Amino acid sequence: MTTTDNLLLERPTRRSTAIAPTSDTTVAQRPSRLGQGLERTVAVAAMPWAGLMGGIFYAFSVLVMPGLDATNQLVAIPAMQNINDAVDSRLFGLGFFGAAILAALAMITGILRRDGFGSALMIAAGLVYLVGTFLVTVAFNVPLNDDLDGYSLLDPSSLGLTDGYIRDWSRWNDIRTVSSLVAFVLFASAALLPRRSIAMAAGRPVPRRIAGRIA
Repeated sequence: MTTTDNLLLERPTRRSTAIAPTSDTTVAQRPSRLGQGLERTVAVAAMPWAGLMGGIFYAFSVLVMPGLDATNQLVAIPAMQNINDAVDSRLFGLGFFGAAILAALAMITGILRRDGFGSALMIAAGLVYLVGTFLVTVAFNVPLNDDLDGYSLLDPSSLGLTDGYIRDWSRWNDIRTVSSLVAFVLFASAALLPRRSIAMAAGRPVPRRIAGRIA
């Protein structure tokens, strides 16, 4: 058998061994790309709800509570009681509980993936919202509102309690305002991660035109 015949026999073997690793790598890369797509979807969904709740709480901090504090207690008590009754609605519950559910989902996806900076952002955003907004509301603002419902204009002792209520309620509201807005920024950062991270997760080189935009 000549040297030329040996080369012809060896070529198909070398070509098949070169193709096999590429196919295996592509299959292994699919879960990573799907996981990152799920993370980004959750971040995009949670971002506006966290921002919406932060905006509502911000309005209370800079408008509603200072206005009530400057109002006569005979007017401030029933006004805040009416506000609390209005908040107990399906629309507010949709935003408040919807944002909490998405925050929990963000934490779960980030913990399950644990793949780089994007996962860390998801975990941080979910944790900040759940602790700083949801738990603060349930543990502090809601009990204060329940106490306010017991105030009566017919009871003289109730008139001296609104100052402490407004001070304490506003303090916790400031905390959940900041937490909601921080969570919004973290969700936005996770949703707007540069495309380079997608290419790196897929094991592909970054195209020059995308790399130029990132730079």
